Amino acid sequence: GVAASQSPAMSTPINVAKIVYGAFAVPWANRAAFARKLATPFAFLVIFGVVETLWITQMPSPLLWGVIALHLLVFVLFAVSCHRLVLLDTVTVAKAPLPRWTRRETRFLWRFIVLWFVSAAVGFTCIALLTFAVFPWLKKIEPTWLASLATLLFMLPMYYILARLSLVLPATAVDRRVNLGWAWELSEGNSWRLLLVVGVLPWIVSIPAYLIDFAGPNVVVTVAMTMLGAALLTVEISALSLAYRELTRNEPPTPAPPPAFPQTA
Repeated sequence: GVAASQSPAMSTPINVAKIVYGAFAVPWANRAAFARKLATPFAFLVIFGVVETLWITQMPSPLLWGVIALHLLVFVLFAVSCHRLVLLDTVTVAKAPLPRWTRRETRFLWRFIVLWFVSAAVGFTCIALLTFAVFPWLKKIEPTWLASLATLLFMLPMYYILARLSLVLPATAVDRRVNLGWAWELSEGNSWRLLLVVGVLPWIVSIPAYLIDFAGPNVVVTVAMTMLGAALLTVEISALSLAYRELTRNEPPTPAPPPAFPQTA
């Protein structure tokens, strides 16, 4: 990534409860603008999610990878728009209802891919250690729930890295030229609080999906659950945006794009 224009100072503790509340309250208070801006990518997120869920085993590999790639691109459009709705002037951003792909989205996609590759590398390392060093030892002792606990503990480093570096995403969405090193420094002192926002909150808001048990492919239920997941994605992205805003509140605000160019909002 491009180097940041300034190094962030040591951040003060963020208010996790305030962020979680705002993640629900901000989209609801601005629901008309959110609906206008996110309606199209939301619809495509649902379509691709349903297709992947119901027909993943029936699609040839080239088609499957094509659907996954398109799903990722739509997610980027959705995420960038959502970040900007939270962090910039909501009315101005929502004036252009159809998100367009610009260099901003390309930078966001690149940083998203790099972020997940870094996190996945840590995750795979943890899984390897767990599989070859810990599990053989755990098999010799009781109780068996220790294996589940060990799995959770060994995956914490991955989510820890992901939480600290994820601040680069909302910054990129509002056109800040930052890199992963900037995000790591900005998150100093708030690592575990960000872990709650980035790791625990998504798990909590996804609980409703696990409470519904159905056997076999059910189109109606799949569509409903995919729509719920896409709606909750707004909450998760808003939470990250609000965490970023708290951590950068002492920095000069990023101005909204001029109204004369709504296509870049």
